[in-house]
Amino acid sequence: MLNPFMTITAITLVFTGTAWTQETAAPGEVTLRFSEQATPHPVWGFGGEWDPHFWRSQNTRRGCDEAAWKKVTGKIRDMGVGRVRMMILPDWYEPDNDNDDPAKTDRDAFTWDSEAMTSLYRHLDFSRRRALRLP
Repeated sequence: MLNPFMTITAITLVFTGTAWTQETAAPGEVTLRFSEQATPHPVWGFGGEWDPHFWRSQNTRRGCDEAAWKKVTGKIRDMGVGRVRMMILPDWYEPDNDNDDPAKTDRDAFTWDSEAMTSLYRHLDFSRRRALRLP
């Protein structure tokens, strides 16, 4: 029986390999080719994934403090990051699902001040002050 991972990897390599084009250039030179047609998609700038776990206890007990936060956020400023993506998980604000019906919500069961949520708020506050775009 074939290993599914190896099969998918092999197929991916075959198909992506056939899509590559290469222009020949002298060693050490780079050839850029620009399209005359503009992309219909706006470019919002350089960004990245920033998971909001900095202020959670598993990190604060390992040295994540105000000085480290200033270092991290200073690097974000210095790099000119204009956009970030953050994850949020439902168990951060609803640690126990009160029922199996997604149409029924008990808002009193939500925990908006959990450790995970307060860490997220710090990340979001920084992002808002820096006018970082969040998709």
